Amino acid sequence: MKRFILLLLLFTSLGITTFGQVIKYRTQSWSECKRIETTGEWGEWTENTDLNILITIDLDNLRIKLYGGEVVVYDIVHFDEESSNERGDIIIKLKCVNDKGENIVIRHLKPNSNDKVTQLYIDFSDIVMVFNMNKLD
Repeated sequence: MKRFILLLLLFTSLGITTFGQVIKYRTQSWSECKRIETTGEWGEWTENTDLNILITIDLDNLRIKLYGGEVVVYDIVHFDEESSNERGDIIIKLKCVNDKGENIVIRHLKPNSNDKVTQLYIDFSDIVMVFNMNKLD
């Protein structure tokens, strides 16, 4: 039952009105932040770099795919409850596994304002990547 409620929240947050739909995004840019090995602290974010790839979120098959030079697949294992930040942006945290079996957290940030782009954060233990993207119809 809890999984159904979380799926329903995710559908609502992403603007989905029917089941079986794949949500598609086109990236504009990306940036990364690496953990400093010697201190364990996070370094500075790199400058945004132009990037034009397709990202899909398939809730029927519980998969997120990034279509770049090669297809990168993340299987969704668990949906955390929806939250919001101080600006009112909606954040959905997804616990995922990649093809190597590594646990990864993916955060989908839907902005409170229409003049901002949607962001997808992919959190590894030593690096965080953020993709700035627009939803495709």
